[in-house]
Amino acid sequence: MNKSFPSIKSYFKNRTAVIANKHGKERVIAPILEKALGLKIIVPEEIDTDQFGTFTLDIPRKGSQLEVARNKALEGIRLTGLDIGIASEGTFSPYGLTNADTEIVLLYDLKNNWEFVGGSKSLLTNIAETYVNTVNEALLFAKQVGFPKHGLVVRKNKNDTKYMKKGITNKAELKETVGKILQLPFNNKAFLETDMRAHLNPTRMDVIQAATLDLVQTIKRRCMECGTPGMQYIRSNPGLVCSSCGLKTDNTLSITYECQSCQATKDELYPYGIKVCDPANCQWCNP
Repeated sequence: MNKSFPSIKSYFKNRTAVIANKHGKERVIAPILEKALGLKIIVPEEIDTDQFGTFTLDIPRKGSQLEVARNKALEGIRLTGLDIGIASEGTFSPYGLTNADTEIVLLYDLKNNWEFVGGSKSLLTNIAETYVNTVNEALLFAKQVGFPKHGLVVRKNKNDTKYMKKGITNKAELKETVGKILQLPFNNKAFLETDMRAHLNPTRMDVIQAATLDLVQTIKRRCMECGTPGMQYIRSNPGLVCSSCGLKTDNTLSITYECQSCQATKDELYPYGIKVCDPANCQWCNP
């Protein structure tokens, strides 16, 4: 018998949520969640999310990516007294010969004791760093990483914070900053890196937007036993059949989700829209 539950939107419509951030992420997060869930979203001016860690390592990240996103959301709830907090957190890590940007967006619903997480990974990132010995070398590096659309950070060396300057977005400021560092006593180089804070990195902002869209899809995945939104990913299950030999492969056949309220589980077949495995990806046909 089919069970009838309130619409997903009814749980959120006309409630006010806080986005805990200071780097303009609300520009891509808020419109999506306001439209999809009916939320009203605010950004408190007084919140300082740098306390949870910075990309420039002057403040080490406190906890895992998920823990930091959760703590940001809870801090927004604490500061505002609201019962829905939203936050995102990104991390960059090696992926083959390049780097991957992994972003998560988390929504914490204190009223219902629900936590939802969406994510996105992209190899399209401009993360880069270099040492330069001249201003002209700095300008060449800047051009390669999308400056001035993407911001830069300059410092004396990779571990320096004393002479660090973030958020450089124009050529005159870049030339002046690099020039001053090159003139420091006993120093003949400057360290440059891309500023990976979201408001100064449009490439990263695109991945945050994709993670927000994934968050919406996560919330819409409701439990058919109790109606709770947001069944959570538990595991991927292998067993996709090869189109050539007909044997089961290590490729994903289904994904198992679990309800965070009643712990009911659900298997979603063919999550990537692929119903048979290409022989090129079959461990039997192509060992």
